[in-house]
Amino acid sequence: MLIPALAIGGDAYSGARGRAKKADYATALRQMMEDAGKAEKTRGDISHEMARRGGAENVVVFEHPNPSFIGKSFESLAVSRGITPVQMALELQYEGFRDRPGGARLPGFSVWEDDVEAIMAQRWNMTSTEAGVALPEDGPDTHARYYGSYPRKLQRYALERSVISIEDAVRSSTSLPAQVLRIRDRGLPREGMMADVVVFDPAKVRDRSTFSDPHHYSEGIDYVLVNGKAVVDGGKPTGALAGTVLSR
Repeated sequence: MLIPALAIGGDAYSGARGRAKKADYATALRQMMEDAGKAEKTRGDISHEMARRGGAENVVVFEHPNPSFIGKSFESLAVSRGITPVQMALELQYEGFRDRPGGARLPGFSVWEDDVEAIMAQRWNMTSTEAGVALPEDGPDTHARYYGSYPRKLQRYALERSVISIEDAVRSSTSLPAQVLRIRDRGLPREGMMADVVVFDPAKVRDRSTFSDPHHYSEGIDYVLVNGKAVVDGGKPTGALAGTVLSR
């Protein structure tokens, strides 16, 4: 989403006795753009967001009612129509999903790989996913990291590119975060610790989730124990709910 939601959504929800009706961001945007002052500010906001996300060539349409848009960047779509990328952002809302701010799903690819590797190589760096629970029925609005963050770190950055050692990849995902968060009974395979164990095959471990097709389990994860109970057995989820809420 490149169009500021607050700017176009103020009157999108209304109804008798406070009941909300379905949002219509496209109509709200058209009405707002009739005001010259608001239109100028909105165009400036869109331009800023586009630059912040790596430029028009690095913002790609992954979901939109028009299938010909899928996989194309703002820059290529704007060129094909003979308009500016900012105007293309407006057109995506006008022609896109009316109940979704921006009218489309638009990942931006603005992170430099050199930066990722430099930060990852630091001994204090820990792995996190910023993810929650994702199900296939959630559709494409799921980040690839929900499924593939840890296997990607093992396979791409440790085994393939040698940014870190496999030992450091494991440490940064287990004992280090446990120590920083002062969770004293997890993170190491020692007597008295909770049996949270992952068994993976270094020759096969890899992520399969992508930005356009995210709902795929990773490969090479043979066994996972949570609190001593198998939640993955022979590469297959068991359905066991063995986790618990942790407190310091």
